[in-house]
Amino acid sequence: MRTLFRLAPSLAIAACTLGAVVSAPSPAQADVIVKDERMLPFEPEHLVVSGLDVIYYFPRNRLPRDLTGVIYFFHGGGGNAETWIRRTESASMVADAVSRGFGIVSTESTGRLKDGSTGWRFYDPSVDPNGPTPGVNDDEMHIRNVHNVLSAQMRLFDPVRTPIFLAGASNGGRFVS
Repeated sequence: MRTLFRLAPSLAIAACTLGAVVSAPSPAQADVIVKDERMLPFEPEHLVVSGLDVIYYFPRNRLPRDLTGVIYFFHGGGGNAETWIRRTESASMVADAVSRGFGIVSTESTGRLKDGSTGWRFYDPSVDPNGPTPGVNDDEMHIRNVHNVLSAQMRLFDPVRTPIFLAGASNGGRFVS
């Protein structure tokens, strides 16, 4: 059995797999949401798992066994599932991934940062110096629940054979690394 969080340590790995070049947006670009429907030539699906939004899309022209892989996208601090999919700088990568046969998934963190905005929770060595304890991190448990719903319950992909990639921006990038 593979551990979900050890498969792709950074956005760079997912981006290299897709053949895309990814750069950080300037502060002026950070709040630009895709209004041009051509940027996303599909309408993502929506569901709620454990009270948190999950935005996903799996190519309709592929059987679950024929997927190139599944990419889980993790928002930065203050972000959410919808903005990861629709922001200009990430929407082109999402559209490219789908066109290459990847399923895409974006969800939200359970945590709140000191300023009250959303943020992913990390392992804290001061709490457990011997390493992370599986099943203790709310965000990790949420991602495992989402993974189970999409693979085992909805059967959108094979959880054993389908390659899984993780990509995150800022706070989400640190979470997946």
